Amino acid sequence: MSIERAASRLAAGEYVESINGVKLHFKVSGSGPVCILQTPGWGPEVAMYRELSGFEDVFTMVYLDTRGSGGSERPHDSTFTFENLAADVDELRKFLRADRVVAMGHSFAGVLTLEYALRYPQATSGLVLIDAVVAEVEEAQVDRRKRIAKMEGHPWLPDAMEALGAYLNGYVPGSDEEFARLVARILPLYFVDQSIMQRFSQEVTEAVWSHDAYRGSLNLKLHDLRPRLDEIEAPAVIAVGSEDFICGPIQAQWLHGGLKNSVVVEIDGVGHFPWLEASDEFFSRTKRNLKELAIL
Repeated sequence: MSIERAASRLAAGEYVESINGVKLHFKVSGSGPVCILQTPGWGPEVAMYRELSGFEDVFTMVYLDTRGSGGSERPHDSTFTFENLAADVDELRKFLRADRVVAMGHSFAGVLTLEYALRYPQATSGLVLIDAVVAEVEEAQVDRRKRIAKMEGHPWLPDAMEALGAYLNGYVPGSDEEFARLVARILPLYFVDQSIMQRFSQEVTEAVWSHDAYRGSLNLKLHDLRPRLDEIEAPAVIAVGSEDFICGPIQAQWLHGGLKNSVVVEIDGVGHFPWLEASDEFFSRTKRNLKELAIL
């Protein structure tokens, strides 16, 4: 695709720009305060988040392929650090000429979003944390196992668990295509409504899943960020699906308990992608709380 640079740096369009020493791909759409949504850093591209366009009526959404992902450059594995990923976002903010931004992150991108807020507090006007993780500790693992046990009897469970086991036990994909196939096998675990999962799985198989980003992300060791949450002044909306097995309500409550100014939006009966399984409720409740916290 030919990507042209617009006269206005917040004009709608797709761009590839040299930011912080690496070529980054991002898409701009919508109107309102600038909100940067970055991918989780371990492989998926921003196309996977196209249905978060429901925020474009309240935010100028900037969808960023983190280094190594999607249309962004794939630099050396050693460059995958929390410091560099946070700097990428802040240099993009400066490029866009935005004084402050709302930082949005889903799943492991929640960690990246928190790291950004900790490193660049003066540039962070608010946080939107969607099924975000803050600590990978034994209590979280116990909660995960209990939630998986409730899925017993589903015909897809053995294959999904085999793929998840490979993923959690040192599997490193050899190609983007191989990586996409593995993710598609794991995907049923992340949904309550399997019909929605089937629709989304088509997007998964068609998307770019960067095996280079995955390999580089192995450098990103998740520490327990809970002790540092009270350093974050920015208000935060924490949205979570009640049935999310991987980054569920336990993570949301840890975030809420540690952040100074936050609210939890728990969506009943959905999994890791609440904006797909309960779109109307997710967007209406999240936007209402964004206004109440004066993020909007």
